[in-house]
Amino acid sequence: MRRLNSFPHQRRKITRSSKIMRPRKISKGRKIIWGVSLLFILTILLGVMVIRSGVLLINRIEIVNSANASPSFFSALELQKTVETWSAQTLFTLSPSKEQAKLLTQFPALKELTILKKWPRQVQLQYEERVPFAVVNSNAGSFFIDSQGVVFSVSKEGYSLPLFANELPDLSLGFQLDSDTWGKTVSFVTELPQLGFTTSSFDYSQDRISVQTREEVELVFSPARDLDYQLSTLEVVWRDAELTGKKYKKIDLRFNRPVVVEK
Repeated sequence: MRRLNSFPHQRRKITRSSKIMRPRKISKGRKIIWGVSLLFILTILLGVMVIRSGVLLINRIEIVNSANASPSFFSALELQKTVETWSAQTLFTLSPSKEQAKLLTQFPALKELTILKKWPRQVQLQYEERVPFAVVNSNAGSFFIDSQGVVFSVSKEGYSLPLFANELPDLSLGFQLDSDTWGKTVSFVTELPQLGFTTSSFDYSQDRISVQTREEVELVFSPARDLDYQLSTLEVVWRDAELTGKKYKKIDLRFNRPVVVEK
């Protein structure tokens, strides 16, 4: 009987077969990739479990007035009830920008609103109210309008404000004037008390701003000309009138030289 060693070709076959059966080695790089992937999946699953468990649901909502005063033109209770629905969310799912836009639309008396997340389960609302600049009348009633031209509240007693005399028949809360002339009108009216005038009413158009004062003088400005120049001219004219004893019922500052009408 022949031995196995006497058949070299069989020995070579066995040697090749033994090499094929050896397991392949996993590279170090692949091990790292698989480990990171597994860790990432486990992290996501853990996060979903925590969020669904209710452990991180919002449990406190604090509302703070930046001016440290009680709200005057909207219901703080209504605002509180509106944001209480956030208790069904977590800080991960709450979108401050989205909720801010909703609240500013729902409460036009809010001028500024900031929503702060305080981890792990608290939210703080910081707000600033609009300040009435004038009263405006319409078919829908009498309203307060602020310096930005926003109609934000039904008018109330106890406020001594000028009347915005432009005809605006269909007003509603949240309406905003889009005219650039409004901003210029506000600038003129704001500066007049420093010159000794108190505004009782005002109106404007594209080419003129008219102000009726409690001193019984009508002041007419041009929205197209420089604000400071017209106010400086008015100051000179008014001081001259006080020195000379003249009484004016109208001062028109739209031209190179002021036009005055005496009483």
